Amino acid sequence: FNGPKSTSSDDDATTEIDGTLFKSYSLAVASALIVAFGLATYVQTNFSGEEANELLRFIAFPSAVIASSLNCYIIRSPEIETGAPLLNEQLENVLPGETSSAAAKRGVFSTTASRAVLQMPTYFIPPLLLDTVTPLKQFLVEDSLMVV
Repeated sequence: FNGPKSTSSDDDATTEIDGTLFKSYSLAVASALIVAFGLATYVQTNFSGEEANELLRFIAFPSAVIASSLNCYIIRSPEIETGAPLLNEQLENVLPGETSSAAAKRGVFSTTASRAVLQMPTYFIPPLLLDTVTPLKQFLVEDSLMVV
């Protein structure tokens, strides 16, 4: 193989990316676990049996939102320091060679917020369907193989 040789700057960039990914993953998982265990403990100590069981169904949502959003922010936050190019509607760079930290910050925060919003249907539509659609609920009760 006569391809390009790895330089020390390539190795440094790879190490930095690996470090960022490890930090991002570790913090996201730790925060999700803290939220999940904290909320579960709160619900179990402050609500009665059946009410607690109903509420426990929804604890995965805030845990997943925290993990996903934190992961996204950590991975994308370096863009805030370097800035983002300013583009017009035709995607042409209006200030070639210049970047905007404010635009990058807005982009990072928008992406992070969208991570939270995009998870809502996954967590809330199935329970609502199962609670409101009686024939489907009855079918699932009768056929235990269909229940996850």
